[in-house]
Amino acid sequence: MARTARLVTAAAFGCVLLSASANAGANRAFVSALGNDANACTITAPCRSLQAAFNVIAVAGEIEVLDPAAYGPLNITHSVMIEGHGWATVYGGVAAINVNAGPNDNVSLRGLVLQGIATKANAVQVTGAGSVEVLDCEIRGFAGDGVSASGGPLNIIIKNSIISKNGTGVDVISGGDSAIHVTVSNSVIANNLQHGIISTGQGTAGATATAIVRDSLVADNGASGLFSGPGNVSHVMRSTFRGNDIGLDPEGGSLISYGDNNVFDNRVDGHPTSTITGM
Repeated sequence: MARTARLVTAAAFGCVLLSASANAGANRAFVSALGNDANACTITAPCRSLQAAFNVIAVAGEIEVLDPAAYGPLNITHSVMIEGHGWATVYGGVAAINVNAGPNDNVSLRGLVLQGIATKANAVQVTGAGSVEVLDCEIRGFAGDGVSASGGPLNIIIKNSIISKNGTGVDVISGGDSAIHVTVSNSVIANNLQHGIISTGQGTAGATATAIVRDSLVADNGASGLFSGPGNVSHVMRSTFRGNDIGLDPEGGSLISYGDNNVFDNRVDGHPTSTITGM
């Protein structure tokens, strides 16, 4: 009888361990053009879609794309790092990638190609997270925004990326009593139908959008290259604004130049609200 009780206890303990392991999720998941979403998303049995891989990984896990294919769309609700190697195409859905995670979650998107079609709204849509990185990505052809960030608090980093031929390149909307910080560096924001980079929102204490643009090209956008709405703040350094309808457009917001930008050949070049030199 005692032996039976021990066996029952051991079996129950094993079930608990298996359950805990399943709930914890994998630290890494893999997707492939030849994968199947019924697989375990391992390197030897990869999944077919990013969403299936996301559904099995642990918080702060990594998704690795093994070969070129289309893998979207994707809804992100917790910390994750996605490595696309420049050959992972994502499209579809209301947004190709929708990020609605917690305030302490960090999301990193690297080496993705986001391709829009006429009926789709935004490429990367962020409504909640602690931070989101868009690194080495190409975002093209979306009817809405290349990168859309709203709510807050949020910290968005866009680096070494091309955002082109969308409705608007980067659209930052502050709200509530939370701030949004967006940094665009070493990137090209060009040929968008409306604004290249726009920061709007409440502009009240604690609810401001701050945009930092450095070492970037903002060109040939149908409206403003950089628009800073009331109460919001933009900083520009070592960047070029060319061929836009308005190059620098501080519409009630602050637009601070560090005296080392090139602004030319726009219909209206515009001007910063202040210039800081000698830094």
